[in-house]
Parts: sequence; structure tokens; C-alpha cells
Amino acid sequence: MKIRPALTLVELVLTISIIAILAAGVMPAYATARQRYALKLSGDKLVSELVRAHIYSREEKDEKSWGIRIIDENNYALVNRGSTGENVIFSYILQDRVIFTTPALEIWFDQGTGNTARNENIGLISASGNTRIINVTQNGVVTSI
Repeated sequence: MKIRPALTLVELVLTISIIAILAAGVMPAYATARQRYALKLSGDKLVSELVRAHIYSREEKDEKSWGIRIIDENNYALVNRGSTGENVIFSYILQDRVIFTTPALEIWFDQGTGNTARNENIGLISASGNTRIINVTQNGVVTSI
């Protein structure tokens, strides 16, 4: 009786080829979904920090005004300002392959009221071209599109 191998080399190569073809079709969709999720996470974190700055200003935390400073295309900071000057409290980095479309910008919320000087829009864009706009109204309301 002759023993035959479980898989021949041809069967193995054919199986690996089929798996590679199927994986190649899924990878672009996975990359796009990942970039959309990174954009969502970046936007949600920025909205959260804007709301935090608004609440801190409205409640006069540490008797200071609070705000957000966009430092460059990937970084922003939670900042406060009082009689002794400005302080960076926390620094943040956007998710991988997400950048600001808005140039360097500062949004300050007035101490006691939480109002801002004017309405502001902050844009984010992912590498796949998806965008997200964060709106800050003059009365301090933060929304996201």
C-alpha cells in the first residue's frame, strides 16, 4: 500500500493563491474603514476637549479663561489664561493620517459666560479624503458635522 501526502504542492499553491486574491479585494475597504474611524476618533476627542474648555471657563475653574490652541496640522492643546499668563494644560495628537484643514487657530471661551469672540469652524481630513467639521458658536455651543 502506497501512502499519499495529504496535500500536493499544486493544491497548496492553488489554495494560497485563492486566499491572496480574496485578501487583496478586502484590503482597500479595510483601509478606508480604518481611516474613517481614525477621523471619527480625532473629531470626538476634539469636541470633548472643546466642551471641557467651555465648561471650565463658564465655571471659572482656577479663575481663568480656557481654550483650545491648534498648534500645527497634527497637534492641539487645552490651554488656560489668567493674570499670570497662558499655560498649556494638555497636548493632544490627532489619530494617524488625520490632519487639521484649519490653519493655526485659538478658540478662547470667556471666563464666567463661556462665550467666544465669534463663530469658528475647525476642519479635519483623513488621508482618504473624508472630512469632519467642528462648529463652535459664539455662545460656546460645540457641534460636529
